[in-house]
Amino acid sequence: MVSIVRRRTNITQLPEPALIKQCQDTLGSSAVLLPSQNNGDKKSELSLAPDSSAAAQTEEAPKKVATLGDVHGNTLNLIHKLLALKVLEPPKGGEEECYQKLNEAYKTLATTKEPSNPEGSYLASDRYDHETDEDFQKRNAKYQKKKAQYLRDEKEYGPRIREAVTLFLSALDEMSCQSIIDLNLIGDLVGDRGANDYLSFKVLEKLSKAGVRYTINISNHDSGFMYEYELFRKNKRVPKGYSERAAINHQSQMTSSNNLFHFFEKNILDKEEVNTLYETVYRNHLVLFDVSFDTQNESLNITSHAPITIMSVFAAAEKFNIPADTVAKAEKSLDGFVAMIAMINQTFAADISSGTAASNKTREREHGIISPNALDYYAGRCEAGIASNVKTALAQPIWNRNILTEEREEHKCTVAKLSKAMGIKEITFTYGHVGPEQSARGLRCEPWRAEGAGE
Repeated sequence: MVSIVRRRTNITQLPEPALIKQCQDTLGSSAVLLPSQNNGDKKSELSLAPDSSAAAQTEEAPKKVATLGDVHGNTLNLIHKLLALKVLEPPKGGEEECYQKLNEAYKTLATTKEPSNPEGSYLASDRYDHETDEDFQKRNAKYQKKKAQYLRDEKEYGPRIREAVTLFLSALDEMSCQSIIDLNLIGDLVGDRGANDYLSFKVLEKLSKAGVRYTINISNHDSGFMYEYELFRKNKRVPKGYSERAAINHQSQMTSSNNLFHFFEKNILDKEEVNTLYETVYRNHLVLFDVSFDTQNESLNITSHAPITIMSVFAAAEKFNIPADTVAKAEKSLDGFVAMIAMINQTFAADISSGTAASNKTREREHGIISPNALDYYAGRCEAGIASNVKTALAQPIWNRNILTEEREEHKCTVAKLSKAMGIKEITFTYGHVGPEQSARGLRCEPWRAEGAGE
């Protein structure tokens, strides 16, 4: 298995069928590279390995598992990767038309702005004391013109958006979906820079109906979205963004969820349908960590949204009160370690529903969700690195951007000892969150080998 850094990508156009075929032809290799249409030499990368994921154990023969890099709330980004893996396939002979529908609909949903009502603006004011009759008449004429345009646009806005949603979903329905590989989505699936989270939920629904097994690593944007969405569900209010929270405070970084809430406000989407999708195809698949094992290279792969140390995993076990005997077995065998990860994820899944994972703050616990503030996150801390301890057991896999220098040696020695105890060659850590600028500073996702224990 090849360990790689998940690079940021903003795919706004689906690839041509020829490009899709090129990607599909490399599926048997250890890594599939998906060239972005508008990102120069940057690539959207995936890692492939045989699956022994504790998050999805069944009696079926194990499939390969593909770990997909950050989606950034962009549904076309997600579809692009699923097409390359042959999980999704366009209708034969109708590829171009299908892609055109998706792109046209997505562009409409991403760029169409709500009409601006001039009511309440300076144009609509009564005559100012200093205004002449001529100035007032000119201003009033502008107001009447803008008001007329607003009324026309407002009348067309709802139908245009609904038509775009229908077009997108019809194109998605035309695609076939095959359960040929398991998926691990590294995070930033929602609450990010895309067009609308509803579209991504519908893709997940298609995967679920086809029997595709998948997990989603909880991320900073996912946790921010959940905070807002749970507030909406419980308080029946339409969120206005994350501005009151320090973690994600830029409107441009959460457009996909803002648009979802806006569609609620305009009665464009059915709230009950979205609630069902949120619970069944999204929240029920969230994990802190995912694991897979490469039998050929004797390598255990641990995925999280943000960079972690091996100590972060054991800190999470302590955070969620995993039994001491389970932790002891995790320190001695591969099966024990995988079982501990499964128990962490099970407890985490229960807690994000009950609210106990949020924090000890009453306000956060009442909402029953994880908020950015509840992750002991403060602006700027994640750049230097977040320490691996119980207090930050949630913050590190979700927010961290660097591994503290003072923890690297302990991480190296602990991984080496664990690898030897498990009888494997290496433990690989795979993550997203950090971009090329961080990896250029030496932060790469690479194997930590068993040799050198105690050095």
